[in-house]
Amino acid sequence: MADVKIFERSNFKAYAIATFIYLIAALIVLWPIPQNIMTVTFGSPDPRQTFWNIWWAGHALFSLHTQIYNTNLLYYPMGTNLVLMTLSPLAGILTFPIQSLGLVFTYNLLTILGFMLSGIFMFMLSYYLTGNRYAAFIAGLIFAFSPMHIAQSTVHLDWASIEFIPLFVLFFLLELKERKIKYAVIAAIAFVCASFVGDTEQGIMIGVFVLLFAYAYINSNRKEYKKVLYGILLIAALSVIFSLPFLIPIVKTLLSSNALGIANQGAQNSLADNVFFSDDVLAFFLPSYLNRLYDSNTSYAPNPILANNIQNVSFSGYKVYSWGGVERVSYVGYTVLLLCLLAIFLEKNKDRIKTVRMWGILTVVFALLAMGPIIVFGSFFTFIPGLYFFYKLIPIFNLIREPGRFDVFVTLGLGIMAGFGSVRLFAYVREKKLKRPKHAEIYITFLLSLLIMLEYYGIPPLNPASLVSYSIPKSYYELGAIPCNCAAIALPYSESNVSYAMYFQTVFQKPIIGGYISRYTNAELLSLSQNPLVSQDYYSMENGTPIFYSPIKENYTKLDLLLIENDSVGFVVLMMQTVNSSVGSNMERYLANIFGKPLLQENSTDIFSTSNALNTSWNNSVLAYPDGGWQISSSICQNSPCSSQYASLWWGNSTRNITIFAPHEANATMELQAASNTLMPVAIYLNGKTVAALNLSYNVSNYTISLQLENGANYLEFYSQVGQNQSEYNSFGIRNITFNDKG
Repeated sequence: MADVKIFERSNFKAYAIATFIYLIAALIVLWPIPQNIMTVTFGSPDPRQTFWNIWWAGHALFSLHTQIYNTNLLYYPMGTNLVLMTLSPLAGILTFPIQSLGLVFTYNLLTILGFMLSGIFMFMLSYYLTGNRYAAFIAGLIFAFSPMHIAQSTVHLDWASIEFIPLFVLFFLLELKERKIKYAVIAAIAFVCASFVGDTEQGIMIGVFVLLFAYAYINSNRKEYKKVLYGILLIAALSVIFSLPFLIPIVKTLLSSNALGIANQGAQNSLADNVFFSDDVLAFFLPSYLNRLYDSNTSYAPNPILANNIQNVSFSGYKVYSWGGVERVSYVGYTVLLLCLLAIFLEKNKDRIKTVRMWGILTVVFALLAMGPIIVFGSFFTFIPGLYFFYKLIPIFNLIREPGRFDVFVTLGLGIMAGFGSVRLFAYVREKKLKRPKHAEIYITFLLSLLIMLEYYGIPPLNPASLVSYSIPKSYYELGAIPCNCAAIALPYSESNVSYAMYFQTVFQKPIIGGYISRYTNAELLSLSQNPLVSQDYYSMENGTPIFYSPIKENYTKLDLLLIENDSVGFVVLMMQTVNSSVGSNMERYLANIFGKPLLQENSTDIFSTSNALNTSWNNSVLAYPDGGWQISSSICQNSPCSSQYASLWWGNSTRNITIFAPHEANATMELQAASNTLMPVAIYLNGKTVAALNLSYNVSNYTISLQLENGANYLEFYSQVGQNQSEYNSFGIRNITFNDKG
């Protein structure tokens, strides 16, 4: 560490100039978003989810006066848990006063600040370590505008906000050296901001860094281990105290009945997920596919010779960026790599050699973690276990699903080493005894900065195809003004549409069916898959009705209305802007046939009221829907016969059930077609009692079963053996189930 007083007033001018340059660089990198800052930003579902996140945190706290980690506005009526949501609650709370200017503006402002503050905080950290402002500027540029940061900023606001990581490291080092409480307090505040303005994964990574740094530091300074441990414990204690407003509701939620649901959400952190979001080794040495110099998918590519679409650069035919998207962008940059090599091999000062070596080791460790559980080279699986494979065994720390995000500390380490390399380069220039060595440092800094930005970003502007101009149609404000203790459902249901619905929900403020969330529970997915209105294939119509793929054959309009009534759905919203005109027209006619003329209509948005349809006598006959592990034969063809006679059968990966709603006690019949590839008898239970045992043949045959239905819900179960033995689920297939109510 250089003997630098970073808070001396003489440094503030340099900080102001650097901040201004980083701001200009951020505006250039994000152009044309700054030109249309109120309405234009990135267009994937994740930013729209973040609009909702920002709004919800402030709305829940200041308007509803409730805790923020549970809501029934999504996945109504059961609601959903937001503990594993990328919620960034502190970002929503701090920006609450300016959200009236627009959520798109708030989102863009936070993104711009993420770049600018990342640069200046890294500048301060590097200046503290190197004692050279020009070297510090280069370090700040590397960290703030790294390919990883740029890529993440196009999708994830929480990872655009990485500025508090270098701020934490700076005050962590200051506390270790000077042992002042104020530095520990600021480090703890930076940790809280990294975790709750950014992402909780950032907090976990800071914990990993602290442990690794402490080990390396104590290993080389054994006499200071007590001081280091004291500093770590002090900062950790303060971080917990400052985090309590968020930790308490998180712990309460974990201890509640929702804990099982969270566990199911956490299960979406499998080894396969980790591999999918890990760095390819070659990705460290290949420019990001977002670099406009290499983007052949747009006319903005400046050089047709270079426009080979770096996304498709391959090794032995395997594409480096063929999956994982922004999570796999990890380009180091050859200018940065050269500066790091200068620091490693040409540094003469013993203390600096020691510092560079330590940061080099830390950088390599984080790079190994970023490669994930299995080393992948040019998209070729080596099946060599990576460091993350063993890291994943550590509880709490293994909540990080995307190993590639460890690149943020790789970039931090590279920036620090490149700063030392720049100092070495400036020293070489001074040794040449130039007439104006100060000017030479400025020229070199400018040239290095230009080379780094060309390697990292290319040239502006952003690809227009990645941007969307957002506005909320007037009809959603009108919907919000309608008093109703009810929910809405957006069709056709998709991640894109429901993310738009979440954005529009910030003004109409009624619950919606489903939602675009970071982790789904099995119950949430099942609630959608069993809802015909959500799951119908609106691209395939049969007699003017969308197809709902199901083993049961009946008029699903009746079931739609039943579920609409049960879920208190008052409005059905048709978003036709996401489908072609033919499909949109078919959907509009279908919904108008059920609900009548739209209550509200504007451009490509139709909002239907369900009240008239629910007042009709739709519920005077038996209704049924499948439940449990039904699978169409095409999804299990590799394990079951796929001849033409079996092609339309529904098999199973678990017990197969059907829920039947009867308006009154009734003698009914169930007709079905079935076959078995093992000739295993099939037992059928109704409300826990055996009603039939079918001896199936290899050929698809017709069967009729009598049922005594109770008033209300009835539960039909299919087992592959007589007796409730849940084995051999795939031994029989069924199709065309129908129910006839005899009264």
